[in-house]
Amino acid sequence: MEGSPHTFWGRISDFFVFFGEHWREILTDTHIPFLVLSAIFFVGIVICWKISWKYRVHYTYQPYSLKRKKIESVRIFERRWKRVEKRLAQATPDALRVAVIDADKITDDTLKSMRFEGATMADRLAKLSRQDYSSLEGLWKAHQLRNNLAHTPGFTLSLPDAQEAIRQYEAFFREVGVLMTEEEKELGRPDTEFW
Repeated sequence: MEGSPHTFWGRISDFFVFFGEHWREILTDTHIPFLVLSAIFFVGIVICWKISWKYRVHYTYQPYSLKRKKIESVRIFERRWKRVEKRLAQATPDALRVAVIDADKITDDTLKSMRFEGATMADRLAKLSRQDYSSLEGLWKAHQLRNNLAHTPGFTLSLPDAQEAIRQYEAFFREVGVLMTEEEKELGRPDTEFW
């Protein structure tokens, strides 16, 4: 019964006997159609890949470089903020003017790094919510003062107004976690989402 076409195992052994005798003919006959099908399949994969490329999700994982960038950004921020404080301490009209304008620029850069979009700083501020940022109202007032400085000819800035504006910027920076007191620095700077 071995090799008999009536049993399952017999059919399998007959297949292998047939294939063993005729394998070169089978491969030669099927060689070209399979090459054509493989080429069509490969071209289809390339086309699908090119079409789907624009819909891909962009993920990057570079923990060392991101951590380094975060540290450098914090150091740059602290250096820029110290310059603002020095200008405010000078208390000359020009120094006060530059201090407020620089503080506003630092705030705008912080909003950009927090990924708030908009053509102007006012557009970015408009995307903030008063529920999320208690310092937002004071930040708007400080920004309006800066706009008066930059766009109103002959606008004079008093020392109390400049101090109040800088205090509002500082309150925002403390709220988002980029400006810390000396005690907070000793405890360690928490990682923030945007630095």
